Amino acid sequence: MTTKQTQSKKTTTTKPTSKPRKKISKKKLQEEVSNSLTPRNILFASIIGLILAIVVIISNHCERNETQSNCHCENATAPIQSKSKFKDVNSEQLAHAQTNGLKTVIKNQNQFESQIDSLVEKGILVKIKPNKYYNIRQLTHSYPYLTPEARDLLNLIGKRFQANLQAEGLPKYKFQISSLLRTIEFQRQLTKQNVNATFGLSAHYYGTTFDIAYDKYDRRGKSQQDPKVEAILEKTLRELREECRLMIIRESSNKCFHMTVVKRIKD
Repeated sequence: MTTKQTQSKKTTTTKPTSKPRKKISKKKLQEEVSNSLTPRNILFASIIGLILAIVVIISNHCERNETQSNCHCENATAPIQSKSKFKDVNSEQLAHAQTNGLKTVIKNQNQFESQIDSLVEKGILVKIKPNKYYNIRQLTHSYPYLTPEARDLLNLIGKRFQANLQAEGLPKYKFQISSLLRTIEFQRQLTKQNVNATFGLSAHYYGTTFDIAYDKYDRRGKSQQDPKVEAILEKTLRELREECRLMIIRESSNKCFHMTVVKRIKD
């Protein structure tokens, strides 16, 4: 064999052999666990657990307060979503209306006329009349009656509205109510001419719901538009929505705020 010739050498790779794991006897394992459970370690673990528990409690408390600050949502008789919401649709308002309003809806004018005196005498409904806070537009498809809680909400809106106007240096204005208690007959008539009128059940059936117009306001016997006054009315209603006093939605086609009173469980 010459020096120019080369021999091919096969190289073999050997895998490193893993060291066998030492088996820990059950007795030794128990001893190690026992040694780790010293009074000092137990105390340390207890302190850590207590701190974690306090953190969780505080976190939940803060989250609950953030949702319910200045608000009585937890006492409402029907569900309410985020307190900052300003678009409560009919199904959401209907839940409050059915829970807190008339138990039997009024079908037509004849039934209304035969029942209204009894409903008023029993304190189930009250008649709504113009006062220093608001006027009532000519009603063609509703009657000026509400539950006592809805009447109180109307007056609260009026007081807040006047206070907010004064805070902005504006004179007194009255807002206008455009719709209140409806019969089934009235609702059917409205659905033929009003795109916002609900097919089927309406919150207006129960005496808990009313509409406040936002396009015109009354001052010294004259009705007028004023964007600043409109903004203050909306601000007032947003404040009350945040306090969970009402459910509300803005209806642009009717130029009104449609709202339902929120009733709270008494302590």
